[in-house]
Amino acid sequence: MLTTTANILLSVRPVYSERIFTGKKMVEFRKKIPRNSFKYVYVYESSPTRKIVGQFTVKNIISGSPPDLLGKYGELIGMKWDDYFMYSSDRSVIYAIEITDVIPYNPPIDPFRINPNFKPPQNYCYVSKEFELKINEILNEVH
Repeated sequence: MLTTTANILLSVRPVYSERIFTGKKMVEFRKKIPRNSFKYVYVYESSPTRKIVGQFTVKNIISGSPPDLLGKYGELIGMKWDDYFMYSSDRSVIYAIEITDVIPYNPPIDPFRINPNFKPPQNYCYVSKEFELKINEILNEVH
């Protein structure tokens, strides 16, 4: 049984991050997902941005074969089908994280303000309650 222990910080390429926050990408695919359940995803946009650009709520997580998931989500995948199959072709099962309630950060947050020793995750990492509190403090400074 999965338990909620912490939310996650997910590394996403800029092109896909932009599509998430404009509503063109409603599903994020991953070859691996955390063992513990999570409700919120903080989006770390990889190089050249290197910032935390927003967050979203996880509506659901579905596993399946790449062709089955493409059939289920179609245009909601927010990427070219060739890129999708290139990404997923070495797996018989991948995971679809359904995205809802996106919140872009304007301006994006420099992760070194949260943790001076920040190391970007290769895929994802769990975030602590302190991390989340610091994000909220920074967001409140802006507003």
